[in-house]
Amino acid sequence: MSRKASDSMGPLGAHVSIAGGLEKALERGESLGCESIQIFTKNQRRWKAGPLTEDAIDRFERVFQTTNIRQVIVHDSYLINLAREELKHKRRLEKEYDESIGEN
Repeated sequence: MSRKASDSMGPLGAHVSIAGGLEKALERGESLGCESIQIFTKNQRRWKAGPLTEDAIDRFERVFQTTNIRQVIVHDSYLINLAREELKHKRRLEKEYDESIGEN
């Protein structure tokens, strides 16, 4: 009887690129044999990013249904550092944080 690594260790996964669209991350994870992937939802080193479109979300959900990926973990921007002391960045940090958790 064949067993997956996830049967005893949890899902096997990798941090994969979203270059070319969020759905590409699923395809990359699938090609690596992953059951779980971790992604950034936008460029992790820039403040400005457009919102996710309904079309992008639909493509991601369609591809997700065709893969063996069962878990997607979202990694937030490296720029968010809530412990940062400089007040000049406080509003930007708070805005970015609120957007990342859907409170915009």
